[in-house]
Amino acid sequence: MSSVGADLADPQEPQRVVEFAVGALGGLDVLVSNAGAPKMGLLSTLTIEEFDANIAINVRATWLLATAARQWLASAGGCVVATGSICGHHPAPPQGGYSVAKAGLLMLVKQLALEWGPDGIRCNSVSPGPTITGLTEGVFNDMDDPRQRAIREMRESNLPLRRIGMPEDVARAILFLAGPEASQITGVDLLVDGGMSVVLMPAAGVSAGRM
Repeated sequence: MSSVGADLADPQEPQRVVEFAVGALGGLDVLVSNAGAPKMGLLSTLTIEEFDANIAINVRATWLLATAARQWLASAGGCVVATGSICGHHPAPPQGGYSVAKAGLLMLVKQLALEWGPDGIRCNSVSPGPTITGLTEGVFNDMDDPRQRAIREMRESNLPLRRIGMPEDVARAILFLAGPEASQITGVDLLVDGGMSVVLMPAAGVSAGRM
């Protein structure tokens, strides 16, 4: 299988990537937009360049990829699946620019679903919670490191399912949304967060008293 590398923060690259894929595959029926990277920092300290980089990588790249692939997806009755984040639903310092960008991505997907539905194109997203990836190296991936182990155990203790997610958990959700079982689903964000999104009320102390 052929592959191509690209910097999707460059606005010229998405078109090239899609053209390469079409040439290699003879068309497209699924676009998975999985590129994403946080530029860490509070909104009060982020530079303009860092804020713009968050938008370029986490929002604009998906828009440009989808736009480049649209004619092929329409011909195939295909779909777009983008990778969002729990940060797109809840603010998460010091990830101010990242949270703003991921929230923008979730709305972009809904807007695409609305506009492209008549073309037969479904558009959905998945939003992972804490997940072991390359971005979490040095944070909680290494259980032999006492500091990382403590961080991981603390985070897992706050999740209803009591475990950090794995890449396969997110991949299976993407496969579902891209497949025929989801043929009547569009404009949806599927949370893959181990239940993190349902602990807001207990975290605010509601369980200690009555409403």
